[in-house]
Amino acid sequence: MNYGAIASTSQNVQAGYDTIDSVHHLTIPGSFSSSASGVNSTFSLSSNINVTGRWAFQIDSGPDGCQFKNRSVQLGDFFWSDSNCTQKCTCTTSGVHCITKLCSFPETCQQTNFQFLCFNGSLASAVLSNFYPISGTESPRSDDGSSPLIQLQRPFVYFGNTYYTIYVNHNGHLTFSAPFGSFSPQRFPIYGSRDIIAPFWTDLDNSQTGSVLFNQYTSGSVLQQATQDINSYFPNLNFSAEWVFVATWYEVAYFPATGTKTTFQAVLISGGQKSFVLMNYGSIATAGSNVQAGYDTTNSYYHFTIPGSFSSSATGSNSTFSLGSNVNVTGRWAFQVDSGVRGCQFNDTPVQLGDFFWSDSNCTQKCTCTTSGIHCVTELCSFSETCVATNIQFLCLNGNIN
Repeated sequence: MNYGAIASTSQNVQAGYDTIDSVHHLTIPGSFSSSASGVNSTFSLSSNINVTGRWAFQIDSGPDGCQFKNRSVQLGDFFWSDSNCTQKCTCTTSGVHCITKLCSFPETCQQTNFQFLCFNGSLASAVLSNFYPISGTESPRSDDGSSPLIQLQRPFVYFGNTYYTIYVNHNGHLTFSAPFGSFSPQRFPIYGSRDIIAPFWTDLDNSQTGSVLFNQYTSGSVLQQATQDINSYFPNLNFSAEWVFVATWYEVAYFPATGTKTTFQAVLISGGQKSFVLMNYGSIATAGSNVQAGYDTTNSYYHFTIPGSFSSSATGSNSTFSLGSNVNVTGRWAFQVDSGVRGCQFNDTPVQLGDFFWSDSNCTQKCTCTTSGIHCVTELCSFSETCVATNIQFLCLNGNIN
């Protein structure tokens, strides 16, 4: 399916394919939403094969799914089995499996064809369906503020450091040892003195609208969901979740644009000595300020930047955070964070395995940290890029990126 210019329309659009009894079907993301049409149509700006505006599918056959009340359910599909939406069921290779899970706030339970789904208000797509429960203690309203010190009900191991406390900072990040009010994001790696988890570091303001919520779980359906998610994304670990911490920034505004609404979530999961972080993205309002998403550690031994950070594609209806994923679940990014492989040293500063940089102010020598050490080759910046000093080294950056 190839998409060119898509004129704006207020009518609903369905894109994809379906079969008799819906044994096999697919809906292209953006269907039945405002992002289906117009200059920012997800159909024409996105792809499932990395060719902008093109979507490709093999349709001669497909794997068998499941049966639910004598109706076919496609492999991987989920639904709620009751009219109160208390039992979320998923078709897996071993059959339909159900767990107790309610609709997230502010979703409502609606009947669709032969089952039930949780929908966000009037939207005909479950925008928050992948979110963990949006509930718990609300952090006091304050611009550039933080939650009070939160005592963790289980220790959380973060790249070798064990933490028993955490702060939920209103500007879109979590820190462990002290609150952090910075509203001006810094590019990862920072090479600083702080462990930080940043699902959406930018200048936010919950003093008037929106909510910053946090909650902990040590039993029940949330742990079941976390166990299922982690084993799906990180197979062969035989992981069992013992503790889940959920921080949600719900419909928070940018500063000073108090009418904007952005929703995202950080989910910390631990079991045994294993630790994971999920970052979930819902509706991301358009912003003119920079955003850093990912995580960083003291001295940046370990760090990750979600693609789109510090670019125009970080926010808006086409945000790469909410439309992309590293685990094939739209709007979700998952990371194992209990430990990592040691990298290299450059000028007595750690460099993460796989990272590259230029070693000189003219950006003529591109260096990469490999398993056998730092290796450098002669390579200049590409056309339109400029050589920019960043923390300990130099990088080639596109001229229009701050």
